Amino acid sequence: MERQETTSIVDKAGRRGRLGEAVTDRETGTAYITVHLEDGRSILVLDSLLVAREDGTYYVPVDLNDLEQQRQLRSGTSTTAEGGETETFTQADGRLVLPVIEETVAVGKRTVESGRVRVHKRVVEREELVSDTLNSEQVEVERVPINQIVDRATGVRQDGDIVVIPVYEEMVVVEKRLVLKEEVRLHIRRTANEWSERVTLRREEIDIERDDTAAMDRDLER
Repeated sequence: MERQETTSIVDKAGRRGRLGEAVTDRETGTAYITVHLEDGRSILVLDSLLVAREDGTYYVPVDLNDLEQQRQLRSGTSTTAEGGETETFTQADGRLVLPVIEETVAVGKRTVESGRVRVHKRVVEREELVSDTLNSEQVEVERVPINQIVDRATGVRQDGDIVVIPVYEEMVVVEKRLVLKEEVRLHIRRTANEWSERVTLRREEIDIERDDTAAMDRDLER
């Protein structure tokens, strides 16, 4: 991927900047990239440390601020290929020190949308046999003649499964007497019938279909 000077870059500490010009050490052939930070500083970073990301930006697995402070703490000069020198440092006792550079790798993780899923819900019908016992009552009317004189009237009474409703009538005689003329007896008969009927029950099922085209379209837009 061709790098542009407007490409954004972020370091391990979240510090942001943009890529600058490329520099190569003439003696060692080491390739550097100038990183222009948002605070105005410019720092040389090994080209091999840059990690390209899917969104077109770059990531540096080091803290650029710590990298700059380490260089400032060293005494001596630091020149690039444009000056024709490699990085050499002279300590207070006059000894020449050559820095040994080691590349490290930092492993990180990030969340990437790999696709979308579509959920289809449908209604499934099935038949099930339902059984139960249904009770019913029937009333038979029976009139029983009594024609008996009684002293007083009585109310409706229950005789087992028979409901007895007395019917009274006043009759004119030498003296007035209360005569139980008849009883109306209601016979209650209970029957049990087995009942069956097919009913329709519904339930929902879920089908999942992955749609990776949405993620591919998003990557193309980036």
